[in-house]
Amino acid sequence: MAPLPVQCSPAYSGLQYLDLSRNTIPVVPNLSFRSMERLTHLSMKYCKIIYICAQAFKTLIYLENLDLRWNRIMSINIGYLPPRTHVDLANNIIQNPDDVQGFVEVSRDKYRPRLDIHGKKTGHSYKVNYLTYL
Repeated sequence: MAPLPVQCSPAYSGLQYLDLSRNTIPVVPNLSFRSMERLTHLSMKYCKIIYICAQAFKTLIYLENLDLRWNRIMSINIGYLPPRTHVDLANNIIQNPDDVQGFVEVSRDKYRPRLDIHGKKTGHSYKVNYLTYL
């Protein structure tokens, strides 16, 4: 796995906004932002991301916006995000809406996030326009 282009050290512990856009980060490893727990906005668009480990964002308890637009994500399991986090997956190719895990309907469990996918069928893949983790 390639390391993130930012050294996640205690010096960044108070950081609230981080834009890593246009860096080549094919894999986002578990606990990638463990020293940046105060992040509220994280942008990782155009990073050529293929895979995000389930616990990559586990320590980001204040995260409000996660921008993952324009990557190569085919499936995603966001198991550890705070409720009401907005996740933008526009222009990623999700093979099947079921390949997006970690999101559940609010009616089933009001304490877990809701999945809203708005997109269109394009051949054998499902193009996700945006995804909201509410």
